[in-house]
Amino acid sequence: EGAHLVVINSEAEMLAVKNIINTKPSVLGATTSYFFFAGFRAEPAQDGKPKVFKTIFNQALEEAGYSQWSPNEPNNFDNKEDCGTLFKNDGNFNDVICSHPYAFICEKEVRL
Repeated sequence: EGAHLVVINSEAEMLAVKNIINTKPSVLGATTSYFFFAGFRAEPAQDGKPKVFKTIFNQALEEAGYSQWSPNEPNNFDNKEDCGTLFKNDGNFNDVICSHPYAFICEKEVRL
């Protein structure tokens, strides 16, 4: 309760999350163990401009502090890839079809 899909705010956070997902076993029911849904998705493209990916807090990835994509990503394959994932091997981002059953990783804000 009170958690949300992880929003990566720095390379240090990406490394910590990557360490966690690389030490966990495969997720039952996921179509692959390489991608984990993260807290960002594409905004609808407008006026012929490319899609812009924003966090669940409506921040551009660059504003959030981390925007490292895997090579040739985002590619919007088949014009259907609107959701964001973290690639298990390197911690980089990849765009995927939202309806695919991938694993996910959440975070919970700590109030001090």
